[in-house]
Amino acid sequence: MGKILLVDDDQSARVTLSIALKSEGFSVEIVDGGEEALQRIDQGAYDWVISDVNMPGMNGMELVQRIQAVRPDMQIILISAYRSRDELKDLKICGFLEKPIDIQKLYRILRHEPVPSVEPFAPWINRSTGGLTTKSRTRDPDRSEVIQFKDALARQEFEKRTFNFYELLEKKVEERTRELLEKQRNLEDAYFELRKTKRYLENLIDASPECVISTDVEKGILSFNTMAEKTFGYTRDEVFGKPISILRPRWVEKKNEEIYEMTFREGRWNGESEGMRKNGEVFPMSLFTSGVLDEEGKIIAVLDMSRDITEEKKMEQQLLYAEKLSVLGQLAPKIAHEINNPLHVISANLQFAQMVQDDREKVKTCLEKGLQEVGRIEHLTRQLMDVARPTELNICELSIEDVLENTLLFLKDVGEIKRLEVRRNFTRGLPRISGDQSQLEQVFRNLIINASQAMEGSSSRILTVSTRFLPDLRYVEVTVSDTGCGIPKENLEKIFEPFFTTKEKGKGNGLGLPIIKGIVERHKGRIEVTSRPGEGTDFTVFLPTGAQAAGGH
Repeated sequence: MGKILLVDDDQSARVTLSIALKSEGFSVEIVDGGEEALQRIDQGAYDWVISDVNMPGMNGMELVQRIQAVRPDMQIILISAYRSRDELKDLKICGFLEKPIDIQKLYRILRHEPVPSVEPFAPWINRSTGGLTTKSRTRDPDRSEVIQFKDALARQEFEKRTFNFYELLEKKVEERTRELLEKQRNLEDAYFELRKTKRYLENLIDASPECVISTDVEKGILSFNTMAEKTFGYTRDEVFGKPISILRPRWVEKKNEEIYEMTFREGRWNGESEGMRKNGEVFPMSLFTSGVLDEEGKIIAVLDMSRDITEEKKMEQQLLYAEKLSVLGQLAPKIAHEINNPLHVISANLQFAQMVQDDREKVKTCLEKGLQEVGRIEHLTRQLMDVARPTELNICELSIEDVLENTLLFLKDVGEIKRLEVRRNFTRGLPRISGDQSQLEQVFRNLIINASQAMEGSSSRILTVSTRFLPDLRYVEVTVSDTGCGIPKENLEKIFEPFFTTKEKGKGNGLGLPIIKGIVERHKGRIEVTSRPGEGTDFTVFLPTGAQAAGGH
């Protein structure tokens, strides 16, 4: 439809007009003064220039002359609330509009559509003060043309009636003028009330303790409040019209795209992301986005509200550390017990080996038993480290079906599920998730092994792994079900506590489920369990998809 350069020193006016033009399909760039407009015209190709007349520095009339000196073919429209047409009559422009702008008239000018006007007929009407006549043409029988003139209105009768007409017209004009003046006063009152409300809202947004930023549909920044200036280190003028990606680190670019897609699809997005200051410093932030709608319900802008949560994250880490110390104090006796048992076996075997040191076979047996117990301690230590200090996630896009198939294939190869009837109830075409494949395989490997062990004494040994998508929550759900002994109700709340176990000695130390829960939560998911004693147990893992999923770099 054409590329437009919009020039206006009033930020509110240029933003409002820019949104209106973009909604009609025009490509619009905006500047706040004549000098910058000339630079843009020198650098790029524009079909139209729309400029305010009254601007500080170079006004609109000077700008027209400067543009036409280098681009005589440029189509220019001027707008003003104070100038008259007489002042602009010598300028070669395509149109002049008074503020407030008739936007439909502007669209017609831009589309080269005719603008209704009576001005071409004014001179003729003004000169017609005598009698009115009509002219007709007829033909005589000899085919010659005869021109006939008829007095349409006798002058005397015309003047008599005209006097009464003008008297009535004068009264009508007075009445209409009073009505128009009253409407004008009402419009002025409404205009000033609107300006007052606008200033109030702008001050309210500016006083917000959160960063409030608005962007157009092409992600160009339209507004930037005081807290945003303090947080990101830019001024309003520095970011105006720039893409919002300058406020995000490069590695969250894809996530930012997904956030905008969800905002346009569902109207809003809420979660955590990362921001980047002018000096390049990256920080964690809470983020809420919402679509700004026009009268037809179409999104014409996006509101972006964010907050620096660096201090909250530090406090969270301190609380987690304090909680770990507290848990460590509670677990110390259990840890000592778990370590003392293999140490006792190691000690006994070493003492016995010392007693039978001349019998090489017995010494070898003692050393083998001791090494087995050392292995138990090493395994316990690794699990404790996983609980206390989880390893970093290696995030990538995954198919949950691939994760489950790899897990089942591995357990089949090692013989863990060879005596089970395995049923797969997979929903096809599930959305991909973001996660660490090896850690998610560890989650489902442990759950399936637990299910297998729970069915050792059961007559029915059916393992069911099922998946489905929850579109309202945008989560993928994975359920691992068994037909084993089930979990007593009083134990359900304890199963995720470290060292809690109902397994026989040597078959588990109670750290598997706490590790699983930690991995799932670091993927921003959750795990739930339901059980029917004597019938079986269901473990259900919920993992988010898309922009909600875990992030990393």
